[in-house]
Amino acid sequence: MSEIFNRTLLWSGAAASSCTMSEPVQNFKYLQVLLNGKYCIVPAYSAISIAKICGGAAYWTGQSYLDWQYQYSITNSGKTLSLNNFQMIYQDKSSAPCLFGSAGNRASNIKKLTEVWGVNRVSGTPESAIGVPYTGVGWRAYDETLLASSTANVSSLTLSEPASAFNRIRVTVGTSAESQNSFEYNAPMQDNDKLTVKSYWGTIAATNALCFTRYQWLSGTTVLSSLGGKGFSIGWASANPWTGTGTTSNANWTWRPIYAVYGINRK
Repeated sequence: MSEIFNRTLLWSGAAASSCTMSEPVQNFKYLQVLLNGKYCIVPAYSAISIAKICGGAAYWTGQSYLDWQYQYSITNSGKTLSLNNFQMIYQDKSSAPCLFGSAGNRASNIKKLTEVWGVNRVSGTPESAIGVPYTGVGWRAYDETLLASSTANVSSLTLSEPASAFNRIRVTVGTSAESQNSFEYNAPMQDNDKLTVKSYWGTIAATNALCFTRYQWLSGTTVLSSLGGKGFSIGWASANPWTGTGTTSNANWTWRPIYAVYGINRK
């Protein structure tokens, strides 16, 4: 089933670490959060939860921030979104990679929320929303189609139609018991094309893992099969330098993080 993209502004204001939205998250399929100047997708949990969202990368006076992520929770019957911790992997000039960490660095770095939008309403009465398709030459309405989903993380996903029939794909990684994140990629053009996805894992304050998994497209781009991955436990504390090593164990978070695939804008 295809959907026309629409979104409703739930909160906006000066940069903050917490906000109360005008509606609960369960009224929408997911949230679009403007965090640290970048729009990020947040799954629409209907209860208290802890997960992670990516705030993107940055550069400042010789320091390259390779991955900037936030741990968040949704409380107050789905209406309050709060940033709890953050972690940054960075390198200062040619020194060894370091972890910035939340401890002692929270004054301004935790205050990064500026907008929260609800995307694709599933219940409730809209007060204001955008998403009416343009009719001018060259404009096309956004639509997405669920191609595959699984209640458990599996090493191979069979799609209902070829991913190559779409302009882009969106994958959701994680599980309902762990972190959930969504990312968009170019759709494959042919079999044996490769896809590398990033995922974040951890449900408690002390747990934070960053993983990379490689997939391959098969069977006329209707099958997405894992080729393995690597995961890094980086936590939320500072480390200068960071000396951690990754794991390649056969586990959900390293080998099979994808549990849903969407096709975006059919060709």
